[in-house]
Amino acid sequence: MPTVPFHYVDLRAFAYATEDEKRVADALRTFLPDDAEIDRVENVGHHGDRIVVLSARIENADGMRHVLDALADLDDVERVIDELDDRVDDDCALFLRVDKQAAFRGEV
Repeated sequence: MPTVPFHYVDLRAFAYATEDEKRVADALRTFLPDDAEIDRVENVGHHGDRIVVLSARIENADGMRHVLDALADLDDVERVIDELDDRVDDDCALFLRVDKQAAFRGEV
């Protein structure tokens, strides 16, 4: 089995005051292995609104393969590959944005 060329994968989703936090967590789980834990941090937005940051770090090869396989199934994965230079920062972090509603509905 080929090696995974990453040390870890961080996934993060924001649940705003107008959103159902459980649904946002379920959308995030679309990309996570079953045993992944989601951390929760509650913040306050600029206007005093509640923002909950849900995040998970995957550090094992099988878990990272799961995440990468889920991302490979995205409809516009070819566009992401074409834009890699624009999506990777100086620290070699890759940034992607995924539609939470589509993830919750299982459409991604």
